[in-house]
Amino acid sequence: MHPNREKNWDSLIALEIILQNSTPSSRILDAGGDYDSIILHWLYQYNYKHLYALNLDFKKRIRKGNIENIPGDLTKTLFPDNYFDIITCFSVIEHGVDGDQYFREINRILRPNGLLITSTDYWISQIDTIGLKAYNNPVYIFDKNSIERLLQKAKNHNFRVFGKSIELNCQEKVVSWKRFNLNFTFLIFCLQKEK
Repeated sequence: MHPNREKNWDSLIALEIILQNSTPSSRILDAGGDYDSIILHWLYQYNYKHLYALNLDFKKRIRKGNIENIPGDLTKTLFPDNYFDIITCFSVIEHGVDGDQYFREINRILRPNGLLITSTDYWISQIDTIGLKAYNNPVYIFDKNSIERLLQKAKNHNFRVFGKSIELNCQEKVVSWKRFNLNFTFLIFCLQKEK
């Protein structure tokens, strides 16, 4: 688990969605996941057989049990078309990922009716992060307007909201990133690739 407890919430929500909408033979990708991807380790405990983590920082392809760690860019993967049943992407897109490239590539590698579960840093109104960098990329906290634009890009790439509508109103800043003196919350949304 992530040492900051608040960073594990999205994996818990995703686990419920995945277990309700897949089987242990489903192919699951954690795009931007690391060697300690909690969602993949949990799914391994549920006897899932085809688990993958993709990360730019991986130096070489490594398989441990049912989990395969693959170096690569989530906007330009080498996976076959329509390969995955479910893709997760936790706290990655706010670190310099182009929305159009993201949804275009995920659409290519996700099977029709497959699910994309994305989480990101969020606050309803804009928070100034100009000039801040983490993980060698600009720090960005999505706000209501930028999420609405991002969701329009998703729609343009053949995705629709899956399950409950996405709640963009919030009241509590549950995250305190002391390094940058930033306070915000998180947002998670699940999209389905249309046929």
